[in-house]
Amino acid sequence: MRLEKESRLIVKIEECRSAKGIQLYIENEPFLVMGSGYHGEILDGILDEMKISYSKKNLPDGSSHAELEGKKYKVVGMLKGVIIDKEIKIAKYDVSAHYGIGPNKKHLKEIEPYLGEYSVKLLN
Repeated sequence: MRLEKESRLIVKIEECRSAKGIQLYIENEPFLVMGSGYHGEILDGILDEMKISYSKKNLPDGSSHAELEGKKYKVVGMLKGVIIDKEIKIAKYDVSAHYGIGPNKKHLKEIEPYLGEYSVKLLN
């Protein structure tokens, strides 16, 4: 899968559903991937889809998923929220149980111009 620079939001979930997100840089370009399931599953899935190699690490629940950083990517935040009417509403203080990191505000500001018809709102 090849993504154009204008398309840096990848939504793999229907509207009005609880979602989890991965904030990352792929070859130094910001991306936001929204999906369902565990953060590790979402991260593995997008790296596999984009044919990016990665090492796995053992997580606290006994599962094994992608490391936070590889040669071509770096994860800088993870989030939980809901998508309603093309607005991604993010829980401000939520932290990934698998990786121990939460939303990255700097990345959210940086990705805004590339969200197309979507917007992001960080909830209190």
